[in-house]
Amino acid sequence: MTTFQIITIIISGLALLGTIVGVYIRLKIDITKLQVEITNMKKDSSRADKIFETFKRENNESHQHMYKKLDELKDIIINNQK
Repeated sequence: MTTFQIITIIISGLALLGTIVGVYIRLKIDITKLQVEITNMKKDSSRADKIFETFKRENNESHQHMYKKLDELKDIIINNQK
């Protein structure tokens, strides 16, 4: 083998190694970004659950108020019919 062939093989090997390392690093970065997104989605989900529970509680309270008013109206109607 000539010196030129040896240098060509070394350069090719380094280029291949650089390509593999580059792809590996990009994959690690993408995986880390995805993990951050998943964590943020979990936080948003728990925040949405809290908002939903608050809305549900407020909705329940307003419905109880409406049922109370309907019961009062029913009593008024029944008393007026007598």
